Amino acid sequence: MDQAFEKQSIRAGVAEKMIYAAVAKAEEIGVPMVIAVVDESGVLKAFRRMDGTALLSVDIAQNKAWTAVSFGISTDGWYEFIKNTHQHCPYTKADGLRRRISN
Repeated sequence: MDQAFEKQSIRAGVAEKMIYAAVAKAEEIGVPMVIAVVDESGVLKAFRRMDGTALLSVDIAQNKAWTAVSFGISTDGWYEFIKNTHQHCPYTKADGLRRRISN
């Protein structure tokens, strides 16, 4: 029995190309962004914080990238996955606060 297995991972050069492409798109649409690229384990591989972005966006970008790879669902794919879950969720948004609905 083998004691180890091989897994594929994104190369640093490819991660950097992804960063450059994302920066180019952000500049094209005029929206500064924070871009995080992670490997197959969710570990940061490449990162860029454009001028004019909020400090909080640093953690958000890294967390979004980690979530996408750990669940195998792209960021935009989450909408389709959760859009109807509010029917089954015991929480609602009222007065800007999340409140538990009593049964």
